[in-house]
Amino acid sequence: MASFDQTASPKRCSRCDKSKSIEEFVRQSGSRMKEWSTCNICAETRKEKNKEIADLGNIRAANYDEDNVEEMIVENEDETPYDLADLEKFFDEPENLIENINEELYTNNQNEIIESRKAELNEDKKMFESLLTIVSDNIQNDSFYSTYQKLKQSLIAETIACQEALRAKHQQKTWHPPRRSKLAFWLQ
Repeated sequence: MASFDQTASPKRCSRCDKSKSIEEFVRQSGSRMKEWSTCNICAETRKEKNKEIADLGNIRAANYDEDNVEEMIVENEDETPYDLADLEKFFDEPENLIENINEELYTNNQNEIIESRKAELNEDKKMFESLLTIVSDNIQNDSFYSTYQKLKQSLIAETIACQEALRAKHQQKTWHPPRRSKLAFWLQ
């Protein structure tokens, strides 16, 4: 067996973060004694918790064997949340009726999305007008104006790329957006 220096400075447990003597970190591993990073008390606590978890898992597994599941189904038969006749009727519906319903839902959803986007664009217009007002009020501030110029350059570049994409699309020509254009790519 290996001998450990009992006079060494105290060691801190990695679980409970308490300083303890080294002898409280030494325990058997196979046929040898080994020094661990957790104290013996934390190790025992952990072993007990692992046993409890394993026992709980075994209990749950025993409760859900096939016989118990069939008994649970028979016991809860009156509590079924659906009626089988309704399900059969649903599956007997003609496919085109279901497709029509899905198409109508899709169209309604698309209309709602378009309306919300229009409202968002109106808000954006107000924000851009507000930005232009702020810029015109602070036109003498050099650092503010240079920041605005950088923002404006990227917006103008995106706008030009989108205009070119739409023009090419209407003329049915092939057009490739600039590599840095994020909006124009989606207009192809």
